[in-house]
Amino acid sequence: MQIAHTSDLGGDALAAVRSLMVDAFGDQFTEDDWRHCLGGMHAGRTLMSAIDRIVRGGYELGALSATDDGVAFYDVVGWRLWEGPTYALSPDGVVRTEEDDGSVFVLPVSGDLDITRELTCDWREGEVW
Repeated sequence: MQIAHTSDLGGDALAAVRSLMVDAFGDQFTEDDWRHCLGGMHAGRTLMSAIDRIVRGGYELGALSATDDGVAFYDVVGWRLWEGPTYALSPDGVVRTEEDDGSVFVLPVSGDLDITRELTCDWREGEVW
């Protein structure tokens, strides 16, 4: 397994990652989606185990949006469906992201987490969750 930050990946590796994403998502994979892949940590074969370690090692909570096909997978690996309303902190303030309700999964790191409360993510172009 390899874990690397985007800055540690060469051009060939980044091209391979982008090709994989285009193969997996086709026309639904946008330039915004590609930019969302850059600047973070990337993991190899045991993807969710690596992500679990990254989240638990440096964050209070991990959150991601799942497609309908991915719901069962995230549930099996210990992520919990967020039941409350979702929001994003945009340049214009906090905005509701009701289209993401029912698709956001979280990995709590410590303490009890009320998954029925509001959950707000940082803003980014394209899909924020």
